[in-house]
Amino acid sequence: MALVAGLGACTGDDPSLVDPGVIPDGGVTPARTCTGTAPCANGSPCVDGYCCDGACTGTCEACNVGGSEGKCTASKGAPKTRCDGEQTGACAGSCDGNNRASCTYPTSACGTISCAGGKATLAGTCKAGACQKGEEQGCVLGCSGDTCLGVMQMSADRGSACAVLTDGKVRCWGSNDLGQIGLDVGTPLASTPTEVFGLTGVTQVASTSGSTCLLMGDKTVRCMGGNSSGQLGLGAADGAKHPTPTTVPGLTDVTFIGGSSGGHFCAITTTGTIKCWGSNFNGQLGDGTSGTLRAAPVTVCQPDVTPCTPSTGATFVTGGDGHTCGIFAAGRVACWGSNSGGELGAPAVTMNPVPKFLVPALTATFLTAGNRVTCAASGGGAKCWGNSSLLGNGTSAATSAVPVSVCTKGDCSTLLTNVTGVSTYDESACGLAGGAVKCWGFNSGGQLGDGSATVSQSFAASTAIARDVVAITSGGGANYAIVVDGANRDIRCWGNEDTSQCGTGTATSARLTPVSPKW
Repeated sequence: MALVAGLGACTGDDPSLVDPGVIPDGGVTPARTCTGTAPCANGSPCVDGYCCDGACTGTCEACNVGGSEGKCTASKGAPKTRCDGEQTGACAGSCDGNNRASCTYPTSACGTISCAGGKATLAGTCKAGACQKGEEQGCVLGCSGDTCLGVMQMSADRGSACAVLTDGKVRCWGSNDLGQIGLDVGTPLASTPTEVFGLTGVTQVASTSGSTCLLMGDKTVRCMGGNSSGQLGLGAADGAKHPTPTTVPGLTDVTFIGGSSGGHFCAITTTGTIKCWGSNFNGQLGDGTSGTLRAAPVTVCQPDVTPCTPSTGATFVTGGDGHTCGIFAAGRVACWGSNSGGELGAPAVTMNPVPKFLVPALTATFLTAGNRVTCAASGGGAKCWGNSSLLGNGTSAATSAVPVSVCTKGDCSTLLTNVTGVSTYDESACGLAGGAVKCWGFNSGGQLGDGSATVSQSFAASTAIARDVVAITSGGGANYAIVVDGANRDIRCWGNEDTSQCGTGTATSARLTPVSPKW
């Protein structure tokens, strides 16, 4: 291809350059120089300061002006055809074909995570075409494959806690008075996390007072602990202690389980149907009955439908002392059971054994329930209803059967925002807001996590955990957070540890600031 010496972007102050015209094929006349990236007069590109016959895309220093004028071919001095640094892979640079030695290098993550000897090497970062070695970090729970073993999900009750780890195993700690942490009934408690022997393939754990249930990878449920209210789902309320996880008969295709603070469990199946079992003296099982326990799962009714038909479309369920709430299609919240404190979001009723949608309607992405209180992550904020001391709206003067917004100041001039999770049990409540934990309620055992144990709080206040939290939960007088730190997913616990429910190895009446279990 012949090169046409350009006008416009080309310069003419070099006497060695020919006048505009056609350079015959094979000629060796010096090409005209040009500046910038604007094309030469004939439309040919300006490459490396010369009017070249092509774009030279993907190469650097590629426009040959020493032999075959203006050609995108190799030239004396071995022009670069690749950028310096790593030649291939995630960190390889790219040439724009227009500027001499101009290379663009990515700054993305590179390499792989590895783990050995209890230490993980994190993924590296590209720099100037080379992959820089990632940071080395100790694994709190040891290695699991190529990364640190970590906490996937956890749950807690009045005096114990259990965590599902990323390897599908479970470790529990705290009170074992009813066998709820899977230890022999002769062992009253575990002061540090202890593996539930022989159990693998667990995807979720849920708790109620003195009992624990586990969702398995095959979508069945196994439960352990006390069974005085039939909360193990075994068909009989024998009042015995069951430290060995036992499969709930007839319960299959389960995708989610929810615990409570008062003696019952619920599960959601693949069809969105909720099934509950255990204490039902306040109608908290949602099948239209009340006044007795149910030792085997019963089907919860569809909200606001009569006569009772099986529920569908449920995505979340959780229980308090005597009530239960769930999230249904389109995120709508419905509750059932006791309403002694307005926890159903339904004024002028004392109990409702069938689910009712809240009026006015409320949508949510996450729910928590405790002692006569329910809270929701809704619309980016947190809303609570029921027990006045746990509403977080700047006052503890009156209960509310209507959801009220959680505030961050006593005068409620600012609201808690960016909320993705909420938790409560009996004494306090917390919200997960932008990776930070904010708590309110009683503080006698350090439940607010702010270093004090003297003042109760009627609005959401900062704990000592200001970032990197991915989940929160509560149990009795303690609160918990799962925190991501590099390759580690660890737990922080604060509040009452009189039954070793923080798992530190040392029981105490108050953990005023967050601590980690002794893994």
